[in-house]
Amino acid sequence: MRKRRVLLSSALGILIFGAVVAVLFRADMRSAHAALARYETIEVPTSAGPVQTVDTGTGPPILSIHGTGGGFDQGLMLAEGLRNAGYRVIAPSRFGYLGAPIPERTDARAQAAIFAEVLDARGVSRAVVMGASAGAITALAFAERYPERTAALLLMVPAYYPPARTAPEPWSPLQRWAVTRALRSDFLFWAAMKLFPTSMASTILATDRDLIEAADPVERARLDAVLAMIQPISARADGLLLDARNTAAPPEIDLTAIRAPTFIASAEDDHYRTADSARLLAEAIAGADLLITPDGGHVWAGRSSEVEAATAAFLERALSDSDRRAAR
Repeated sequence: MRKRRVLLSSALGILIFGAVVAVLFRADMRSAHAALARYETIEVPTSAGPVQTVDTGTGPPILSIHGTGGGFDQGLMLAEGLRNAGYRVIAPSRFGYLGAPIPERTDARAQAAIFAEVLDARGVSRAVVMGASAGAITALAFAERYPERTAALLLMVPAYYPPARTAPEPWSPLQRWAVTRALRSDFLFWAAMKLFPTSMASTILATDRDLIEAADPVERARLDAVLAMIQPISARADGLLLDARNTAAPPEIDLTAIRAPTFIASAEDDHYRTADSARLLAEAIAGADLLITPDGGHVWAGRSSEVEAATAAFLERALSDSDRRAAR
């Protein structure tokens, strides 16, 4: 009889725990969807299909190209400091992210061509092109193909690994398996974030956990916002899988053909080894400015204000008066 009561109590406890988890999960997913719904997006028609885009601010236009795990929301966050400094930010989603189309060709050059169409539709003939992480590959492809449309080029933690170099694999086989399985499941990804917040943050953001734990409240809030933006993961899964393939085998960009004023930034301890890529790009692109912070990881934990200020200062020097007049 006692054994039966224990079993019943255990079963009841499991049911209550499961109900609480379900309530928390659904509440967080509602919040994630509500956060996306708050953006004033524009559905821009292109030859590949409609592309959800945020177009906000006034001043010289910036085409902000998000990195892996992003979308128009991450693209806006990437350039938020510049928007506050008086720039117009145009942030579209890349292929497979937040409902963006997946055409037959999904490489960086094909994506650059679609983004040229986005600029056409928004009445922009020339823009600063800003790309982060995997988005930097598309930014490079754009600057190579459309030099006359590229007022300046900003490459932030660029994940450009040319064919002669192997892209890094910061995850262990177990981590890679877990993340791949979680891509199609909002619940699995959510549960991992709840159970192992610092480990997941360190893995996804390719940043030393000590830097994440030492971050002040304002910086930790920024890092948490970057992570929260990945949810719902299922709405970004197709893009993540495309990035895994395309980053491992990017097109070979003729870097010597890039003539736009170029700013490249990375961190020495980025687990994705983008500091190596940044140096390679700076050597090949004539006159490029290079900033590599001693730490901060893939998201410049504790260094974001420094990088943001350096980026704004570069654009102040790099943009011509005609670019500024054209934006008025």
